[in-house]
Amino acid sequence: MVFMDCCSYLFDLRTLTWGFGVLVTYYLFKKRSGKEDKSGKVCWRMSKGLVACVAYQGQRQTMEDRMNIIRSGKVGDIYSVFDGHGGEFAVEFVEKMLISRLLTRLYKPFSNGLKGRYLQSMIRQEIAYVANLLNKIEDESGEKSGTTVCVTLKKNDKIYIANVGDSRALVCTNDNKIIQITRDHKPNDKLERKRIEKSGSYVKFVQTICRLEGILSVSRTLGDRQVGGVSNEPDIFVRNTQDCKFLLMATDGFWDAFTNEEAVETILQRRKQFSLKNTCEFLTKMAEVYGSMDNITVLIAEF
Repeated sequence: MVFMDCCSYLFDLRTLTWGFGVLVTYYLFKKRSGKEDKSGKVCWRMSKGLVACVAYQGQRQTMEDRMNIIRSGKVGDIYSVFDGHGGEFAVEFVEKMLISRLLTRLYKPFSNGLKGRYLQSMIRQEIAYVANLLNKIEDESGEKSGTTVCVTLKKNDKIYIANVGDSRALVCTNDNKIIQITRDHKPNDKLERKRIEKSGSYVKFVQTICRLEGILSVSRTLGDRQVGGVSNEPDIFVRNTQDCKFLLMATDGFWDAFTNEEAVETILQRRKQFSLKNTCEFLTKMAEVYGSMDNITVLIAEF
């Protein structure tokens, strides 16, 4: 039933223009190597040039993280990590639809000359579109899942990072300085709590964890229509990469076990001997060893 609802929207007149992009990128999304590790847990790996990502099931019973790497040459590269919850529908839908729409916009005529301000607006528009479409589908189908989004568009020497939720992105500069780019959207964050209470909702501690309306441990997502105070508005950041060694993006399952400093130091040491993909996989497995109870996704892009 959910599949049929999804298809009906995909072929609606408002989205028909994007159908070709959806079909093309659907096959790109499937180019992940590996399905399970020796323990039988899901472990997806992607590596494309100077970018690699590993998504690992970890201690969870289901795998609700997703990730993607699209290298499109002059029109721009797209790196993304998604952290789903409440089921896999929202995260699967958002991964495919959002990246396909961004790609379609980038491949339009004259996109190579797009200015930074337009790119920021484009990313914001597409996240809003996908969020609204997901809401309509979930309203009609009864789905109640949601997902965070952390997506980076690299164009020339700049990265445009959009974040909705508690995944995190940081850069390590050439002199090994750590700069956290995104802000974690958690209910206990002072700015988030103020926004939540202004909307008429509330936060509540459940077993020492601060949750939005006692349900969500994250305050911004796509989906989750049943929870008041949720926002799908992204923070968007722009940074020049000329002084950077690498970008690190990871879902909160990783940050539950690593500080920014520990993560960067491990990458710097590991890269002296091992590949990017090996480094990503090492980080996901060590996060589990250090006590993470969540799905764990790590993406590294070197410049």
